[in-house]
Amino acid sequence: MAGMKMKARAGPPPGIAILYEFITPDRTGAANRHMVLLFGLFFIISMADVVTTTTFLSLGGWEGNAVVRNLILSYGTGILVPYKLFLLGILGGTIGISWRGLGVEPRRFFWAMTLMTLVTVSIVISNIAYILSLL
Repeated sequence: MAGMKMKARAGPPPGIAILYEFITPDRTGAANRHMVLLFGLFFIISMADVVTTTTFLSLGGWEGNAVVRNLILSYGTGILVPYKLFLLGILGGTIGISWRGLGVEPRRFFWAMTLMTLVTVSIVISNIAYILSLL
């Protein structure tokens, strides 16, 4: 055993290294406390989506999301805030259950939350562009 060399532990295969980063965001320096800030930012951006969508609809625009469009047709634009809060509750609950029940650290959701936040930002920007085009 004295002459045997230890084989270095290999990382993920090069083809899936980017996917591995989504699962283990160690290089980002993201900590669990950063997820609270990211979740708060996502909440603010989601509420901005509600405001810009409501404004756009009041100016004669139309909702592109079929689920939200049907909710608005059934209940009016007042359903948007409870709907967003419901979705945020599901997201927060999923992270909480994964953390407390399964031992998955919240920072493992860093990239997914970042992507969802950026997509929502793009929707808000699109809504603002549509609003400006209708003024």
